[in-house]
Amino acid sequence: MQEFIMDYLDRNQAYFKGNSEFIYRHPETRFEKYQSSSYLAKACKEQAFTVERKVANLETTLIATYGTGEPVSGSLGDFDALSELGQQPNETSYLPLGNVGHGCGHNLLGTGSFAAAWRGE
Repeated sequence: MQEFIMDYLDRNQAYFKGNSEFIYRHPETRFEKYQSSSYLAKACKEQAFTVERKVANLETTLIATYGTGEPVSGSLGDFDALSELGQQPNETSYLPLGNVGHGCGHNLLGTGSFAAAWRGE
């Protein structure tokens, strides 16, 4: 199983990296994730997921589903940015980039959840 997962991630690395980079370069805080949630919803639709938007009357939320029956699994893709965490990408030392950012790594959490459920090859 581990070999399958590593092969899967290697084959699709560019796709997932592109998703993560988009979210990183469009930092939006909690209920203001308009660009990043729209981008992720579009990516889900492109992979044949059914996407429900504005869940619980929150404009930036989404649920992406695929298939029917059981088992049912789910994952949370938290990808909001935080104030005071703007950071140059690919740097290990503190190099601030604006006020709001993903120095917390949440751009990776949203992408990781998407990668776990992704339908592509």
